[in-house]
Amino acid sequence: MGRVFYTSFTKKNIDKIIGRLSGKREYLCTIPYCNSDSELLISRVLLKLLSNVYQEKLHQNIDYIISELIHNSCKANMRRHIFTGLDLDMTNSEDYRKGIIGLKENLISNRSEIEKDIKKNNFYVKINFRIVNHNLDITIENNSQLLEIDKKAIAKNINFSKGIKSLSQVLTENLSNGEGSGYGLIVVMLMLKKICKNDDCLEITSETGITTTKLTIPLNVINDDQGSVIADNIIDEIKSLPQFPDSIIRLQRELKDPGCNFDTIADFVLADSALSAEVLRIVNSPVYTPDKKIEKVTTAISIIGMSGLQAILYSYGATMVFNERYNPEIVTNLKEHMFQVALISSFLANIIGLNKFAEDIYLAALLHDFGKIILNSLSANIVKKIDAICLEEQISSSVIENLAHGYNHSKIGAELAKKWHFPQKYIHVIENHHSPLNCDDEFKNIVYCVYLGNEVCHYIHDEIRFSSINEEVLEFFKLETHDKFEIFLNDIKKEGLFY
Repeated sequence: MGRVFYTSFTKKNIDKIIGRLSGKREYLCTIPYCNSDSELLISRVLLKLLSNVYQEKLHQNIDYIISELIHNSCKANMRRHIFTGLDLDMTNSEDYRKGIIGLKENLISNRSEIEKDIKKNNFYVKINFRIVNHNLDITIENNSQLLEIDKKAIAKNINFSKGIKSLSQVLTENLSNGEGSGYGLIVVMLMLKKICKNDDCLEITSETGITTTKLTIPLNVINDDQGSVIADNIIDEIKSLPQFPDSIIRLQRELKDPGCNFDTIADFVLADSALSAEVLRIVNSPVYTPDKKIEKVTTAISIIGMSGLQAILYSYGATMVFNERYNPEIVTNLKEHMFQVALISSFLANIIGLNKFAEDIYLAALLHDFGKIILNSLSANIVKKIDAICLEEQISSSVIENLAHGYNHSKIGAELAKKWHFPQKYIHVIENHHSPLNCDDEFKNIVYCVYLGNEVCHYIHDEIRFSSINEEVLEFFKLETHDKFEIFLNDIKKEGLFY
């Protein structure tokens, strides 16, 4: 094997590489293995090339597809290296059985040493992007030949994928082994079917020590987003959910009266200890930044104001309905996540001078995942498997939910918000908190803050990669580099906004 020349780059010079791609339609790089630097480079290159042909909205799905295929190539190289080091013949069934036991643990525990040896032994993964005649052509090459067992597994998964309409069929029928494992290629095929109108745009060949994966994505025949579909049982559930309790409806009606009386409103709130506690929690949050802790409900109401209290009632009323109908533990856990997102979203608003939107941002964040409460309560098994796939692949749940036909929590939450007559700004945030580029300009500031606040929470829990966070949103907050992003994370931790 001759010497391999790897593409030279670091996190610090990725911006320069991207800058040189303005107007370009091709990029080639060679890496020894996948790491956070290479993932970031490839993701940013893909986004830039798609932006050059006005197709940046395809980035999230294609980025996942490419990441999955590149990781498979890297794992094949590492597997070959480990087997060689153990003096095992991968084509021998007994040797293969010996080597495969503990392979994953070996890759994790000895990763740094394996990576050094990978470079020393000239293993490589070459990635080539080309946009030609309305097609995005992607070629991924690595210098490990597929085994017959690999070829059969790939053919089986591809053929299986052609016979299913959505990932929900796989999840409900439990057609894959394990939770989160074994789904990778199936998810890739379903994504290709979704965005290309066919599932014949992927070709994997392997001979003479080289494996080549080719993708041809026609950019001018993109499928409409199918994420708006909601499963029948969930539609029925939304229809059957009651309106808010009479006490909340009366208070909402009172607040809409231009001549509403402060003392009457205060009496309403004081009569409900849980509502009083929620008002005090919110008034003492960073969005209102009081000089000292507010302990009187009347003082809190005077600070929040009637419109602020009206907004709080959307969250509070919905929680009352949920607690009556669903497992309180599910409601509490998701409410805690939404509160965390609200704190971070408000902090984001503050650091770039969006203070006048702070209240709406905070309250929208408290509502953004309402659809998950229904989804977790009605389809817990599907949600568990979706979460497992997302954790395994380190991608946003919205990517998988759009493939699991009918189980998109953003759409479910938006439909529920419409039923309960939420203001349009909150409906818009709930519907687009995973798809910020789809938002209307009128609500851009609110959606961007809630989107990034949510992504930050998932990133801190190691549930997504930095490269999967929307670059346009990161640039909006001046957090486009990984170093800037990490500094921001340290800031929110110092502020005690994440625990």
